[in-house]
Amino acid sequence: MVSFFFIFFIDKVTAVYGEFLKDYFGHERLRVYLFCGFVVFLRWFSYNFYDIIIT
Repeated sequence: MVSFFFIFFIDKVTAVYGEFLKDYFGHERLRVYLFCGFVVFLRWFSYNFYDIIIT
């Protein structure tokens, strides 16, 4: 449920930034790259965040 919320939120954020950056770079793939990057970063951050809370 939490991961679904994060993915939904990231999709909205990347949609906004994708439209903003598309004017400069001119290709829609940038949104896909940002989305994948944010997903990987959130998974890494969530694991480290749980470790910080536990320790």
